[in-house]
Amino acid sequence: MMGGTQDNGIPGRVDPESWAVSTLLADGMVCNVDPTDADLIYGEWQNGNQVKSEDGGDSWSVIMNGITGQGSWVTPVDEDQNQPERLFMSTSHGIFRTTDGGGYWENVGSQTATWISISPVDGDVVWTVNANGAMYTTDDADTWESAAAWGFATGQPTKIQAHPTDVNTAFVTFSGYGGGDAHIAMTDDMGATWTNVTGDLPSLPVNTMIVDPLDPSAWYIGTDAGVWSSTDGGATWAPHEVGLPNAMILDLEIRRTARKLVAGTHGRGAWEIDLPDLSGVETEEDVAEGSSIYLMLDPPYPNPLRDHTLLRFASSRPGPVSLDIYDVSGRHVSHVGDLADGDGIIRTTWWDARDLPSGVYFVTLRSGGELKSRRIVIAK
Repeated sequence: MMGGTQDNGIPGRVDPESWAVSTLLADGMVCNVDPTDADLIYGEWQNGNQVKSEDGGDSWSVIMNGITGQGSWVTPVDEDQNQPERLFMSTSHGIFRTTDGGGYWENVGSQTATWISISPVDGDVVWTVNANGAMYTTDDADTWESAAAWGFATGQPTKIQAHPTDVNTAFVTFSGYGGGDAHIAMTDDMGATWTNVTGDLPSLPVNTMIVDPLDPSAWYIGTDAGVWSSTDGGATWAPHEVGLPNAMILDLEIRRTARKLVAGTHGRGAWEIDLPDLSGVETEEDVAEGSSIYLMLDPPYPNPLRDHTLLRFASSRPGPVSLDIYDVSGRHVSHVGDLADGDGIIRTTWWDARDLPSGVYFVTLRSGGELKSRRIVIAK
């Protein structure tokens, strides 16, 4: 069970209590399920032999056309969540890409990869990592760039993970027990610099990491000693609840619709635990008032930003709803979107700020004669 599925202090957030055995059982090494068709599954067995099922796993066909070289025991493969027939994998001969669901694979990079991660925000951004460091492409593998050196002592890289909502951010996890070595590194500037976000995590191997796309402050890691979590940017880590067997955690996935965190162990199957239900979150003011009529505008993420930020909002107030951006002088600079009437549905949308200069701005949500505003900083 490996591969893609993909402000703290949110009112009403309740932590889960215990892990349970997951009904998701999988054989093989790396598995990717088409996000638009659950019957379409990409899998592999040892050393990178790629296979595909179009009937939910009842039958499989080999999809190795164009692939040369040999993959590692667990060969990295990732599927583009926005273009599901586009996958990347690695062998001893480099990086391979398919754009037709495995009909043909093209060699698009000379480096080998311990792991590969395609950005859910922009599929043209792909990260790879190996013992020599991280590399990335921003143009669908036409060119590859080397990220900066870590800048601190680490073990061997185990995974690289693109951030679910910030195209410039990625994480790398590391093995090893070395005292003082980093076990988690983060870049938020497309590999120009790296920050050690190991925090107070004990010195133990970290095998995988995932960030909750609906709550990007919630980070989860799989280690040789269970699942740990952080909600303060990696400063502090704690074991994530109870109930897991004493086994290495080699993979983590989030089932977005069911709001489950699923952990794949080495030899003890798959386990899952509930994540906070964020579908009906109200603002602090509305919770205090006990009102069923609310206006919600979450803090933008990321903030500060360079080019894009994610806005999450909702209104159940009658009347037109509008989302707009203003500068500090009150000048209207961007119209993000509008609705004919407040329906209570929580929505997310990206705001593109690439054409605006650095500075302070305000996003404003108006509905039913009321408004809420959040401060945004553009730092280029």
